[in-house]
Amino acid sequence: MNSQLLKEPNTRGDGISTVRRIGGEEWPEIGASQVVSKIQCGYYCRPIWNLCRRTPLVARERRALLGCRNAGVRVPLVLDYRRTPAGSELVTTLISDALPLDQAVAQFPEQRKEILRLVGREIGKLHRARWTHGALYADHILVTPQAGFRVYLVDLEKGRRSLRAGRDLDRFLRHNSYLNADDLVIFRSSYAAARRGAASNQDIVSR
Repeated sequence: MNSQLLKEPNTRGDGISTVRRIGGEEWPEIGASQVVSKIQCGYYCRPIWNLCRRTPLVARERRALLGCRNAGVRVPLVLDYRRTPAGSELVTTLISDALPLDQAVAQFPEQRKEILRLVGREIGKLHRARWTHGALYADHILVTPQAGFRVYLVDLEKGRRSLRAGRDLDRFLRHNSYLNADDLVIFRSSYAAARRGAASNQDIVSR
């Protein structure tokens, strides 16, 4: 199976995490080279419901992806989760031809308002469903410009059920300081509407 490294491997202590694009032979309906494999060894968390048990981070990410998708939030589709000799593997769809949020608003200045409205909507839906992302950096908010803009939230290793939406928003604002006052007005308005449940007719999740 051919693969392509998408990120430089991360290391933490004795642990290692790799993210690769792999062939989609097992999922022909997805399409070749539209599948991502994240394999981690030595990356664990301790879920609050079982502090005595170490859980692979990718297992927590899988749970967050499934929960967010069920709530109507645009996230990658989970294809598989399995243990391998190399560690724990999470397989998802690739959000192809996407730009991180900071690059998207810079590259498409005429659509800046629309992009920020969509970002507010996705994060608002996330928090309405009582999920938090935990790391809303620009490169974890992907924008696809094909056939109309769409926004996806990715890399939910820190995603969890939580009532601490305020902390998530604080992180978003702190790590996306390039957004100006007008951007934030648009973002907050869309976020508040989605948080109340005033979703548009376009809130149909697709992969």
